[in-house]
Formats: sequence, C-alpha cells, structure tokens
Amino acid sequence: MGCDYYIDIYVKIEHTQGTCYIKLPCVRGYYCDCAWGIYEENEDEQPYWHTKEGKELRKKVENFMLTPRPNVIIYSEKQYKSDFLREKYEPLIVKKIKETKRVIMRYEDSGKLRSLDDIITVTKFEVRYDPGHDDDEEVLEPTTF
Repeated sequence: MGCDYYIDIYVKIEHTQGTCYIKLPCVRGYYCDCAWGIYEENEDEQPYWHTKEGKELRKKVENFMLTPRPNVIIYSEKQYKSDFLREKYEPLIVKKIKETKRVIMRYEDSGKLRSLDDIITVTKFEVRYDPGHDDDEEVLEPTTF
C-alpha cells in the first residue's frame, strides 16, 4: 500500500574534520490520519472533501503535515543532553566511525569522523516530502490552524 508522504530522518554530526550524516529509517505518512471527524450533516448530497471549503482545509492539512518538526540537539558542549539520548544515538555514531564504505544518501559527508572526542555537535532533523508533488504546482507557505 502506498503512502501520501515520506519523512526522512537524519542525524547530523559536526566534528573537527567536517560534517557527517546518518540516515535513520524512513517513516511513511498519511494525510487521512488527520481527516477523521470532519463531517457535515448533509454529506449524502456532496462529500465534505469535494466542497471548496473542504479542498482548502485539505491543502492546509497537507501543508501542516509536510512541515518538519524542529531540530533536536542531541549533543553539544562535550556532553549529551540526556542519558536516554546517549544510549540511543552513541551506538549509531560508533558504527559511523567504524564505517569503511561510502553510503549514498541525500547529504554527503565532508571529512571522516575518527573518534567520539572529535564531535562538536549532534543534531537530529527531518525532511518531509510528497513523492507525487509536482514542482510546478503552487506550494502553500507553512501556516498554523
């Protein structure tokens, strides 16, 4: 079954030699998760999503769902922000240090991470995109409801 949009999640490691990226598993997203509970009394005549108001609301929902979450700082000033973050992300960083072959992804590493002591900051961020979105279409600016 397909999905409406994808969320690519990355860990960005800034270190003394440059910047490295770790790609976490992709998450699938569905706009219909937000659609339930919006019904009109006369829905037998015309479904809500086919009305002008419904289409505008759907565009706002899609825009909202494609807006990435704020970045999460995992490590800075020579320490992790919490023990939980250390337990979760340090094994991934150690695996990145031991990595010998180049992994192709959206972001390219600049410089080789050699040890945990070389790390300056670690940040988790996400990129959300609609695989069916045509670049020529008008894209709404992020808004809040």
